[in-house]
Amino acid sequence: VPGAPLPPVVRAPAGPPPVPGYGSVPRYAPVPGRGPAAPVMPPAGRQLDVTRLLALAGAGLVAAAALVFAFFVLTDEPLARVIVLLLATGLAGAGTLLLRRTGAGSSAEAIGVLVAALTLVDAWVTADLADGPVRWLVLATLLLTLGLGMPAAGAALRVRSWTALVLVLPAVPLCLAGATGTAWGWQLGLQTAVLVTLVRVGHRRQVRARFGGGTAVVDALLTVAAALLLLAALLQGFALQPPAEAWWTGGVTLSLLLAAVVARLQALAGGGPAWTGIAAALAVLAGAVAPLALVPETVPAAAGAAAVGAALVWTALVLVRPRAAQETPPRGARYRAQVTGGWVALVLVTGPGVLAGLFAGLALLDGVDPSLPLGLPGDAFAAFDVPGSGVGPVLSALVLVGAVATAGRLALP
Repeated sequence: VPGAPLPPVVRAPAGPPPVPGYGSVPRYAPVPGRGPAAPVMPPAGRQLDVTRLLALAGAGLVAAAALVFAFFVLTDEPLARVIVLLLATGLAGAGTLLLRRTGAGSSAEAIGVLVAALTLVDAWVTADLADGPVRWLVLATLLLTLGLGMPAAGAALRVRSWTALVLVLPAVPLCLAGATGTAWGWQLGLQTAVLVTLVRVGHRRQVRARFGGGTAVVDALLTVAAALLLLAALLQGFALQPPAEAWWTGGVTLSLLLAAVVARLQALAGGGPAWTGIAAALAVLAGAVAPLALVPETVPAAAGAAAVGAALVWTALVLVRPRAAQETPPRGARYRAQVTGGWVALVLVTGPGVLAGLFAGLALLDGVDPSLPLGLPGDAFAAFDVPGSGVGPVLSALVLVGAVATAGRLALP
């Protein structure tokens, strides 16, 4: 307003000029409402990684020194070698427990893996003190102790890496088989080792209850070991002596039957429908091999007997169906795998008989019509000179046609 008095001028107090961008707050004044800045600390995960690395490096150096001293210096002193390795394992185990008590769980697990490996070396060198079959017996005893004791100790002391020593349990029957040194001993040892791999069920339950995690790696390793051991048992079955001289296929038949039972137990323990299909296929193959000793040792005659025996077993597998009250989806999948696995084996069994009949027909045409450029040898009918051999290809063809027709009419769940 013209003529109105002006407001008084307020002068700022003397002091340092204001810092640009910060208003009138002094440059070195503390921020109101906040204390002094806390020192920046490195992430905790980085500290744990460094501690774990240092602990593992130290334990690894001690273990390597013990191994070098035991195997290169004490070459002529096996007992002293065992003592040195046991001391190194004991020190590593004590370090594992100490780290666990101080809260360095990851470092304790890293050293625990080293302890588990050293215990296996200890078992081997200790068993090496004995000779002959006693060595295998000592090794089996030590592996059984480790496979049962270390997982129990790991669960009690919360060292998860020790629980993985259940992987050595399938080797116990193999050591016992090595002590026997017989073909049937190895057969029973391999089949028993496949059953021992079912320890994964209890191991999975124990680890989940104690540590709250999965056991996918151990489960996968034991499952693969079961499949490889079963395959080895089947291959070794060809070297078995028959229980009776007249039944020259008895050894292979019993091996197939044992393998079928073992595969079925794997399926019942939660192995899935794949094991059910394998069990059915092995049972059909056993039914095909069993009657071969009752017919002449020619391809046409043997093919017919094998086809009939396999067809009987597959028919039994089709008829053995779960009750209506128990047909849940898993059981339906299991029955489907049972029928499918047996059917595949049945079709494979009928192949030699059908091919023998086909070649015999071609040889017959070659003999009737010389213009055919087949060039088959003159002894193409030699296998059919045995009385009754001509029935084999016919039976194989009938079984094959019946299997294909039946498979199309089955109402699988």
